[in-house]
Amino acid sequence: MVVWGKHGVVARSRKSLRHAADLIEYAETSARYEHMNLVAGEPAEGLTNDEMRWIATTFDLKQRFFA
Repeated sequence: MVVWGKHGVVARSRKSLRHAADLIEYAETSARYEHMNLVAGEPAEGLTNDEMRWIATTFDLKQRFFA
């Protein structure tokens, strides 16, 4: 899934169309909860750079930011 700035998201899955739709639903749900936290004045802490680096390494994610 990728976020297409100012337009929305695009998702793809090798498993099924339903799995691609599920990815979008997970992201929407996460965004909804974060929005509710912000409105309540309690933004989430988020992940540290070290945690992001661990995730990228553990799951062999190809990216440039946390190499």
